[in-house]
Amino acid sequence: MEATEKTVHVDEKAAAALGVNFQFMLDPKGLRTVIFQTHVAADVPEDKLNALLDKIVRVTSRQVKLTKIDDLKVEIEMLEKQIYLHTTDLAVLYEKSSQAWIASEKRGAWDKDKMSVTEQSNEHNLHVSINGLKERLTASLKQIEELTATVLLNGSGDHAHIHGAADRNAGLSDR
Repeated sequence: MEATEKTVHVDEKAAAALGVNFQFMLDPKGLRTVIFQTHVAADVPEDKLNALLDKIVRVTSRQVKLTKIDDLKVEIEMLEKQIYLHTTDLAVLYEKSSQAWIASEKRGAWDKDKMSVTEQSNEHNLHVSINGLKERLTASLKQIEELTATVLLNGSGDHAHIHGAADRNAGLSDR
Protein backbone atom coordinates (compact mmCIF):
# COMPACT_ATOMS: atom_id res chain seq x y z
CA MET A 1 0.00 0.00 0.00
CA GLU A 2 1.16 3.32 -0.90
CA ALA A 3 0.59 6.29 1.38
CA THR A 4 -1.11 9.19 -0.22
CA GLU A 5 -0.79 12.67 1.04
CA LYS A 6 -3.83 14.89 1.10
CA THR A 7 -3.56 18.59 1.03
CA VAL A 8 -6.07 20.33 3.19
CA HIS A 9 -6.65 23.98 2.56
CA VAL A 10 -7.47 25.93 5.74
CA ASP A 11 -9.01 29.34 5.40
CA GLU A 12 -7.11 31.14 8.16
CA LYS A 13 -9.71 33.87 8.45
CA ALA A 14 -12.62 31.41 8.77
CA ALA A 15 -10.76 29.18 11.27
CA ALA A 16 -9.74 32.00 13.63
CA ALA A 17 -11.80 31.95 16.79
CA LEU A 18 -11.86 33.55 20.18
CA GLY A 19 -12.14 31.32 23.22
CA VAL A 20 -14.46 32.69 25.87
CA ASN A 21 -14.31 31.31 29.41
CA PHE A 22 -16.45 32.43 32.33
CA GLN A 23 -16.35 31.18 35.89
CA PHE A 24 -18.96 32.45 38.33
CA MET A 25 -19.24 31.76 42.03
CA LEU A 26 -22.80 30.75 42.86
CA ASP A 27 -22.43 31.32 46.59
CA PRO A 28 -20.49 33.87 48.66
CA LYS A 29 -18.04 31.25 49.96
CA GLY A 30 -17.18 30.08 46.47
CA LEU A 31 -18.08 26.48 47.26
CA ARG A 32 -20.27 26.19 44.16
CA THR A 33 -19.28 27.55 40.78
CA VAL A 34 -20.49 27.38 37.23
CA ILE A 35 -18.14 27.55 34.26
CA PHE A 36 -19.08 28.47 30.71
CA GLN A 37 -16.75 27.88 27.79
CA THR A 38 -17.49 28.78 24.21
CA HIS A 39 -15.86 29.96 21.04
CA VAL A 40 -16.85 32.69 18.67
CA ALA A 41 -15.46 33.71 15.32
CA ALA A 42 -12.59 36.14 15.66
CA ASP A 43 -14.41 38.63 13.48
CA VAL A 44 -17.73 38.40 15.32
CA PRO A 45 -19.47 41.76 15.36
CA GLU A 46 -19.31 43.51 18.70
CA ASP A 47 -23.10 43.59 19.13
CA LYS A 48 -23.33 39.79 18.68
CA LEU A 49 -20.46 39.21 21.11
CA ASN A 50 -22.10 41.51 23.68
CA ALA A 51 -25.42 39.73 23.19
CA LEU A 52 -23.73 36.38 23.90
CA LEU A 53 -21.94 37.75 26.97
CA ASP A 54 -25.16 39.33 28.26
CA LYS A 55 -26.97 36.02 27.81
CA ILE A 56 -24.31 34.18 29.84
CA VAL A 57 -24.56 36.78 32.62
CA ARG A 58 -28.39 36.48 32.71
CA VAL A 59 -28.27 32.69 32.87
CA THR A 60 -25.64 32.82 35.60
CA SER A 61 -27.58 35.42 37.58
CA ARG A 62 -30.56 33.07 37.60
CA GLN A 63 -28.39 30.21 38.88
CA VAL A 64 -27.01 32.45 41.65
CA LYS A 65 -30.59 33.21 42.71
CA LEU A 66 -31.59 29.53 42.68
CA THR A 67 -28.55 28.73 44.81
CA LYS A 68 -29.50 31.49 47.25
CA ILE A 69 -33.04 30.07 47.45
CA ASP A 70 -31.60 26.65 48.34
CA ASP A 71 -29.37 28.22 51.00
CA LEU A 72 -32.34 30.10 52.44
CA LYS A 73 -34.34 26.86 52.66
CA VAL A 74 -31.57 25.38 54.83
CA GLU A 75 -31.47 28.54 56.95
CA ILE A 76 -35.25 28.44 57.41
CA GLU A 77 -35.10 24.85 58.67
CA MET A 78 -32.39 25.83 61.15
CA LEU A 79 -34.39 28.86 62.35
CA GLU A 80 -37.53 26.75 62.79
CA LYS A 81 -35.59 24.28 64.93
CA GLN A 82 -34.09 27.06 67.06
CA ILE A 83 -37.50 28.68 67.58
CA TYR A 84 -38.93 25.32 68.62
CA LEU A 85 -36.06 24.68 71.06
CA HIS A 86 -36.31 28.14 72.65
CA THR A 87 -40.09 27.85 72.92
CA THR A 88 -39.63 24.46 74.61
CA ASP A 89 -37.04 25.98 76.96
CA LEU A 90 -39.55 28.70 77.86
CA ALA A 91 -42.23 26.12 78.68
CA VAL A 92 -39.73 24.19 80.83
CA LEU A 93 -38.79 27.42 82.64
CA TYR A 94 -42.45 28.11 83.45
CA GLU A 95 -43.01 24.52 84.60
CA LYS A 96 -39.94 24.52 86.89
CA SER A 97 -40.87 27.90 88.33
CA SER A 98 -44.43 26.72 88.98
CA GLN A 99 -43.19 23.50 90.60
CA ALA A 100 -40.79 25.46 92.82
CA TRP A 101 -43.66 27.76 93.87
CA ILE A 102 -45.85 24.81 94.77
CA ALA A 103 -43.01 23.04 96.64
CA SER A 104 -42.34 26.15 98.72
CA GLU A 105 -45.97 26.07 99.88
CA LYS A 106 -46.36 29.79 99.31
CA ARG A 107 -49.82 31.23 99.29
CA GLY A 108 -51.76 31.88 96.12
CA ALA A 109 -51.58 30.48 92.64
CA TRP A 110 -48.36 30.69 90.65
CA ASP A 111 -48.11 33.16 87.77
CA LYS A 112 -45.25 34.67 85.82
CA ASP A 113 -45.04 37.65 88.18
CA LYS A 114 -43.97 35.29 90.98
CA MET A 115 -40.85 34.07 89.15
CA SER A 116 -37.47 34.75 90.71
CA VAL A 117 -35.26 37.50 89.30
CA THR A 118 -33.08 34.87 87.62
CA GLU A 119 -36.13 33.19 86.09
CA GLN A 120 -37.45 36.54 84.86
CA SER A 121 -34.08 37.31 83.31
CA ASN A 122 -34.04 33.90 81.59
CA GLU A 123 -37.60 34.45 80.39
CA HIS A 124 -36.67 37.85 78.97
CA ASN A 125 -33.59 36.45 77.20
CA LEU A 126 -35.61 33.60 75.69
CA HIS A 127 -38.26 36.03 74.40
CA VAL A 128 -35.57 38.25 72.88
CA SER A 129 -34.00 35.22 71.18
CA ILE A 130 -37.34 33.88 69.91
CA ASN A 131 -38.36 37.28 68.54
CA GLY A 132 -34.98 37.73 66.82
CA LEU A 133 -35.24 34.29 65.25
CA LYS A 134 -38.79 35.02 64.05
CA GLU A 135 -37.59 38.28 62.47
CA ARG A 136 -34.80 36.41 60.67
CA LEU A 137 -37.31 33.75 59.57
CA THR A 138 -39.68 36.38 58.21
CA ALA A 139 -36.80 38.10 56.37
CA SER A 140 -35.64 34.79 54.86
CA LEU A 141 -39.16 33.94 53.69
CA LYS A 142 -39.51 37.40 52.15
CA GLN A 143 -36.16 37.03 50.42
CA ILE A 144 -37.22 33.67 48.95
CA GLU A 145 -40.43 35.28 47.72
CA GLU A 146 -38.52 38.14 46.06
CA LEU A 147 -35.92 35.85 44.49
CA THR A 148 -38.64 33.50 43.26
CA ALA A 149 -40.48 36.38 41.62
CA THR A 150 -37.37 37.52 39.73
CA VAL A 151 -36.41 33.98 38.70
CA LEU A 152 -39.93 33.29 37.41
CA LEU A 153 -40.06 36.67 35.68
CA ASN A 154 -36.88 35.80 33.80
CA GLY A 155 -38.11 32.33 32.90
CA SER A 156 -37.78 29.01 34.62
CA GLY A 157 -38.73 25.46 33.85
CA ASP A 158 -38.40 24.44 37.50
CA HIS A 159 -41.34 26.12 39.22
CA ALA A 160 -41.80 23.34 41.80
CA HIS A 161 -38.16 23.63 42.93
CA ILE A 162 -38.51 27.37 43.39
CA HIS A 163 -41.89 27.37 45.09
CA GLY A 164 -41.08 24.49 47.44
CA ALA A 165 -39.68 26.48 50.37
CA ALA A 166 -41.97 29.46 50.13
CA ASP A 167 -45.10 27.29 49.91
CA ARG A 168 -43.93 24.90 52.64
CA ASN A 169 -43.12 27.76 54.99
CA ALA A 170 -46.09 30.00 54.24
CA GLY A 171 -47.45 31.45 57.46
CA LEU A 172 -44.45 30.59 59.63
CA SER A 173 -44.08 34.18 60.73
CA ASP A 174 -47.39 33.77 62.56
CA ARG A 175 -45.95 31.06 64.82
